[in-house]
Amino acid sequence: MDCTIMDNVYSVVAELEYGKNINDVIHLKFAERYCEKLITFDKDFKRLSPFSKISIEVIA
Repeated sequence: MDCTIMDNVYSVVAELEYGKNINDVIHLKFAERYCEKLITFDKDFKRLSPFSKISIEVIA
């Protein structure tokens, strides 16, 4: 696992106090590293969009 990804995850989780949903942040940071866009059904990702460099699309 790339340590820089996990460092980014920890900084977002600490800022948001988002510990119970750390998996969402891990998913987002991996997507940032390897994808151009994240498409999900999970509406919680909208809360993470200010901390992301990629586009997040939530499918209703």
